[in-house]
Amino acid sequence: MTAATPLNRPDLSAPVRVNFTCNRCRTTARVQVPWAAVDPTAEGWDGIVLGRVVQCADCGAVDDYTLDERSRLTVLGRAMAAETTDRKPATSAQPSGVAVGLLRLWDGTRVRRPSEALAHLKREAEERPTGAAWRRLGNLCERYGRIEEAVASWSKALETDPDEADAAYSLAAHAFEECDVEHGFAKLCDAIARLPRAKDMKREARQQVGAALADMLGTVLASTDEPLALKAIWRDGEVRNGEPLVRLSGVDLREVRDWDALARFFASESVVGLALSSELPPQGEPSQLADLLEGGAPGTPADLVPLVRARPKVGRNDPCICGSGRKFKKCCGMG
Repeated sequence: MTAATPLNRPDLSAPVRVNFTCNRCRTTARVQVPWAAVDPTAEGWDGIVLGRVVQCADCGAVDDYTLDERSRLTVLGRAMAAETTDRKPATSAQPSGVAVGLLRLWDGTRVRRPSEALAHLKREAEERPTGAAWRRLGNLCERYGRIEEAVASWSKALETDPDEADAAYSLAAHAFEECDVEHGFAKLCDAIARLPRAKDMKREARQQVGAALADMLGTVLASTDEPLALKAIWRDGEVRNGEPLVRLSGVDLREVRDWDALARFFASESVVGLALSSELPPQGEPSQLADLLEGGAPGTPADLVPLVRARPKVGRNDPCICGSGRKFKKCCGMG
């Protein structure tokens, strides 16, 4: 294994329990963490990164501890098991909760303790405040279970960058996870409006976000009888002098039958504007958007490729597809 080996995704279905001694007050304690990682190139430290910030209950010291020998061996043993089962068929692999490899932040910074990683991203966001910087901090806070801090960071991302769509999606997803449909709907409207402006979002991420936003819309429609329409603007070829041909249309969302087509439309790079509205299109009049979503409209954006879901369609509060028995959002949906 070389120093460039990235971290494989930890198995979140097997939490890790460890015993530690606080280096400041010498108090011993036992904690459970959702995952752990082992850095095989570690020098000058234990090489074990836990999947949460560990704080001493007595003196308040943060991530200043020493694992006992038994816990260290347990983690290393699970790491070896993970490396072995990664080379076997998936049906024979046993969950380990431990991954092997290097943990690095987006800028290449090595991670030793979660608190160090969070402090690094917070300092970056404060010194060079961009939507992406605050979003990265929010995403890491969520990964380490610090949800209030994640929400605050995502909110700052939206304040900083009017085109930041990923953080808007995360805020909407969090509200729906908390079953706050009313608040979630406001966040959903914002996320849908921002998505066409997110020019730096990678295609795969855009498809995943588009599918998630369509799923949230379905939740909204199932919880209310209020009218809800989608209004959209998209490019469709060119007219004279290279000027783009732009189409504007709307659709009653209760009339949409193909929600995968709606997800593809959300993710299309040809779409330049999206908005939800309580004002429905006139009944009886043709709707280019409705026809497009049915699959036969002229002017269909060329980049509406078939939606390929990375995993079966599943709600964040549904049982996880890996069979762990935990909720999807607390298991494989944490990524």
